[in-house]
Amino acid sequence: MWDMSIKLLAGLILVFCGIQLIIFVGLIAWGIWTDSIKPRLIPSEEITRVADELIEHFADPAEEALLRQHDAWYRSDGAEQTYWRRVRKAVKRRLKAR
Repeated sequence: MWDMSIKLLAGLILVFCGIQLIIFVGLIAWGIWTDSIKPRLIPSEEITRVADELIEHFADPAEEALLRQHDAWYRSDGAEQTYWRRVRKAVKRRLKAR
């Protein structure tokens, strides 16, 4: 009876730890998806459109894009940081081309 209790307890602990491991791996995968992969799937046309709007409405559009990226950094929004980093690079390319 004692031996069966120990095996049951060990099995329950193994199941509990396995579930925790699955949840942990899922959270890491979700974080990678939302902060790295998903923002890179935004079409280049949208990035170019936002860059053109910044160039049109602000005296220093690269600074404005940097401020918005910095604001996203303070909110710990990795997806928005990547978005504004791409916009900032597009603004710099378009200003350099002029």
